[in-house]
Amino acid sequence: MSFVIFPIPPERLKAMRHDGADDAGERFEAFVAEEDGAPLRCCLREARAGEHLALIAYRPEGTAGAYREIGPVFVHAAPCEGDAAHRWSASSCRSDRPDFPTAKPPGTPHRRPK
Repeated sequence: MSFVIFPIPPERLKAMRHDGADDAGERFEAFVAEEDGAPLRCCLREARAGEHLALIAYRPEGTAGAYREIGPVFVHAAPCEGDAAHRWSASSCRSDRPDFPTAKPPGTPHRRPK
């Protein structure tokens, strides 16, 4: 079994940035990534230290019933080079990083799994 990760549709992300609210109706703020590695759902690459990011609640379209989940995802705080033709697959996700993801909003303690 395999799965594919799609980027957030650019129009939807543009609306969230404009409104300043995510799919849970919460306001979000930009923060600066302290290190490389946060998985970005806007352009499907890992963030680099120093980039301005936002942690938002996102619910993919087409989900319903028990699978209608809202989850946290990292995106660039401003429009980026998002690539709707690019996809992540299970084999491209890194499993060698126990502390993944590494970016965090300001004031959030960083805890490594035990």
